Amino acid sequence: MIVEYNFVQGANYMLQILMACNLFAYLLKRRDKFRIRFLAGMGGSLLIGGIIGEFFSVFSFWGGSILFYGIFMLLGIPYLWFINDVTWEEAIYCSVCSFAIQHFASELCQMASLLVKQQGILFIYFVLYIMTYLLFYQTCIKKMIDDHEIVVKFKNTIIPIAAILLISLVLSVSKRNFYSQDTIVLAVISQIYDMLCCFFVLWSQVLQKNALYFQRELDYRDYLWKTQQENYRLTKENIDIINRKCHDLKHQISALRTIENVKQKDEFIKSIEDAIMVYDASMDTGNKVLDTVLMEKSLYCKEHGILMTCMADGSGLEFLDTVDLYTIFGNALDNAIEGVKNLPDEEKRVIIVKIFKRDHLLMLQIENYYDSDLEFAEGLPVTTKKDKAYHGYGMKSIRYTVEKYNGSMNVSAGENQFTLSLLIPIPK
Repeated sequence: MIVEYNFVQGANYMLQILMACNLFAYLLKRRDKFRIRFLAGMGGSLLIGGIIGEFFSVFSFWGGSILFYGIFMLLGIPYLWFINDVTWEEAIYCSVCSFAIQHFASELCQMASLLVKQQGILFIYFVLYIMTYLLFYQTCIKKMIDDHEIVVKFKNTIIPIAAILLISLVLSVSKRNFYSQDTIVLAVISQIYDMLCCFFVLWSQVLQKNALYFQRELDYRDYLWKTQQENYRLTKENIDIINRKCHDLKHQISALRTIENVKQKDEFIKSIEDAIMVYDASMDTGNKVLDTVLMEKSLYCKEHGILMTCMADGSGLEFLDTVDLYTIFGNALDNAIEGVKNLPDEEKRVIIVKIFKRDHLLMLQIENYYDSDLEFAEGLPVTTKKDKAYHGYGMKSIRYTVEKYNGSMNVSAGENQFTLSLLIPIPK
């Protein structure tokens, strides 16, 4: 059977693909000069589509038709990449999904043509395309994209999706070449199966997104449980340290009574003062929660041979929720402690904490040494701990909490020095 196309049909088919692509483009992050890129991309793609329809106007059997459809699907890839700030992999994924939406609408219109007379069929086609695109936009696309980012793991699904769509195309093209009025029922069944394939492709992505969401929730719950265990261990360790020091002080005071030499007594008293100085709850930043966090971490650092220097102004931090404040500073200091506690050079076991305000901005900077090779993913260092299932959430928790207050987080590493910088606007 011979299938003929022309410039208008090619441009029209390209327009259908582009409109499906625009459903994704509307939610994805846009490149600079988006409007100009959008108009240029639409115009150029329509022109190319029309040229393809004109010069590839005759195909025999289904192989040529599948090639025809495949070329148009591929044209959606550079279009999406040109107007949106996405990777090539993301553009491929969105283009394939867009093709599934267009193909579903096309098959639906083919079924409508069996039930409706020729008069007014174009209007019905238009309505069906609009309804189909809006339906998939609301039920699938909006759930696949969150905060201008694709939230599904598409790299492992592109090939299966493409395979399912290929089967769908084979059914569609075979139906148009072989089915006749005598086999109309079989044609309708094939179309329904064809549409279900397209629907399955898109709905499976939504299910994957939901599965990822619940998995992340489960991982985060596990992380919180692990964190609670760690906090309990740390608190118990601090209490044991204090109890041990109190026990030592009890005996030292008893021994002090027996010392008669004034000079020896003064030196002994000074050694006792030095021993208890770190436990003197004299840290006063202007915020009690911050004082508690810094005091708890300083006790741990003192016991493990880590020098923590702190210049902190905690006044005016009341706008931060208590849990959020502890999340930010607790995780930040834990990461710094983890980075230095096993350094072979004891002189590099140093943590510098700076907390200050400037021009209605809260600024936090924590610096520490490190001696391992750091790898970054999505702007955050990849954990070097063996138990990777429960780690890596600390930095993510900090970033999430800071962004909740419209702040920003920056991580830099160089010359064996790690720096975490946070900026949070202070409400007026």
